[in-house]
Amino acid sequence: MRRMYCGLLALCLTSALEVPVPVAVARWAVRSGSGSATRVALLEETDASAARALWPVAASMEGFLADFDGEASAIVCCLPFATGRECRTFGLRRYERDGGGRWVIGSAATAATCRAAAAALRENEKKDAVALRCAEVAVESTDGGRALAGFASDPCSIERDAAEVAAALGVPVAFAATTPAGLTLVEVADGDLDAATRPAGGEEILATAAAAGGGAFRSRHLRSPREGDDSDDGVTRSAAALGLFWAARTGRAVGESIDVAHATASGSAVDLALSLASPPKPKFGGRKLKRRLPTLGITFR
Repeated sequence: MRRMYCGLLALCLTSALEVPVPVAVARWAVRSGSGSATRVALLEETDASAARALWPVAASMEGFLADFDGEASAIVCCLPFATGRECRTFGLRRYERDGGGRWVIGSAATAATCRAAAAALRENEKKDAVALRCAEVAVESTDGGRALAGFASDPCSIERDAAEVAAALGVPVAFAATTPAGLTLVEVADGDLDAATRPAGGEEILATAAAAGGGAFRSRHLRSPREGDDSDDGVTRSAAALGLFWAARTGRAVGESIDVAHATASGSAVDLALSLASPPKPKFGGRKLKRRLPTLGITFR
């Protein structure tokens, strides 16, 4: 009897190995912006008669990724959650080239990635609103405000010596603290963000100040640009820290908008409207935390 079971198992394994794995196919693939090395692709279903969408596995994605030219350093794959043109919910997977030129899975939960995917889907699929899902966040993107919601907030919980930071940056500092992820937020006392010097040693600094006359807050992300990488402009990290900081500093209520004129790490300017949402309830069976941070909504002006 045991020999018969072993024979059946061997037969099943042999049959499974002989089943061809379908290569993922893109309905379209576009650049995420002029001159960008990031591509956004919408994947087709492997079988039109099957009521399920293609989710990328290593075997099906290997051939797909090999077809992209050497100019592409990152690919954002959008995966339909349902069949048919009416589908408006898409999963995101991001693939990046490592130092050896091989494709590896990266994080899709950045504002730059979600913004690029939402823009490409609305433009190429002619949809006024889409929902995006990835491992870390759930994003609702609407045509009217280009708003992305659901990014996890990051608190400035490790206070720094203001005098020490001021000496390093060359500007007067009213407050300085670091997030658990290593981003140091600095409130510049005189508001002159342009005078702040890039810190030595590679420390990541987010300088911010209140605008004179009660206008939008201002911020400037100081770090050395990552060579050959246009995927992470630092907006996600900056916005999460700025939203919590200015909400606490000014006593803003949850849901109230905070306008920020932001200069990214790459030097580009972007106007943001930040709003905090109540933290999601913990999933059933999970450990219930006493303190849960709100999530962040980012609207690009």
